[in-house]
Amino acid sequence: MSFCVSNHNYGRYLRPLLDALLAQTYPNVEIIVIDDGSTDDSREVLADYDGRVVVEFQEQRGQSVACNRAFELSRGDIVVFHDSDDIVYLDAAQRLVEAFEDPAVTMVMTRLDIVDADGRPTGERRPPDGCPLWSGDLRSLVLERCSFFWPETTGQAYRRSFVESVMPIPDLTPPDGYFSYLSAIGGPIAVLDPAVACYRSHGRNKHLAPRVHGVPWLDERIAMREHLYDAMRTYGGSLGVFEDGQAAQAWVPNDYIMASLRVSRCRLTRQPGRWRFGAAGVRAIVGHPQFRVIGQARHVAWFVGTTVLPRPFARRTIHSRFPQAR
Repeated sequence: MSFCVSNHNYGRYLRPLLDALLAQTYPNVEIIVIDDGSTDDSREVLADYDGRVVVEFQEQRGQSVACNRAFELSRGDIVVFHDSDDIVYLDAAQRLVEAFEDPAVTMVMTRLDIVDADGRPTGERRPPDGCPLWSGDLRSLVLERCSFFWPETTGQAYRRSFVESVMPIPDLTPPDGYFSYLSAIGGPIAVLDPAVACYRSHGRNKHLAPRVHGVPWLDERIAMREHLYDAMRTYGGSLGVFEDGQAAQAWVPNDYIMASLRVSRCRLTRQPGRWRFGAAGVRAIVGHPQFRVIGQARHVAWFVGTTVLPRPFARRTIHSRFPQAR
């Protein structure tokens, strides 16, 4: 089993993660760390693990490039792309290996317990308990809605044969979203509960401290979504999963995530299209089988408010969901 770790300036969190990975109860574990141009003490920390962990340094090129390189160096039949600031439980590898006993399973996912910057449990989980994690065949859900509930990178593990079939991860494409959607197209998914790892919330997480802000952030997220559509069409087409004409779809009408990004951009830039994207978002939410009634109502209210409210108030609703767009 391979734990592929991408690291950028998280030296303070590396040691507890690497110590836990080296102490796994499952004996056949390899650890690969790709340092993505860190300027903190990461290099000094990693030097202490020479001979026990495979380490490679690169100029800062982003998480996707680091994950691609880590996978090239790995050999395990099961692969986890573990964030370097997160925590792993000592029985994680053992439980994940057991979850892959069904040879058809492409991905195993698990909720993540949330801890603070010092590793203290907060009592929360990601995704929250109100978001159901579904196992089994999710192909139709992904192809029809281009969305389902899944955890961050650390909460996902993949069969190597699947990863090989979709590598490399394209630039501008987050690894967790890329692998989760494609793995659901590729085969059934298994869910583990309780968690095998923890998500560390420290205020510098990528979703809280993005590379760009404002409308450029929205543009970047829209581009990522479009890249994901392309990957889904290509991979799904290679498996022959589409009905006649389905491969030409962009899935936008049923993708509430894209609709929320598009309607937000229309309101912030005063460009036309808000009514179309707002209505598309409402339709996508109402028809999404994973949302409970309260969740549907909350999302519908957001789409309605973002679409119809005067622009100053609409900006507030947008920033309540996308603080990165400020």
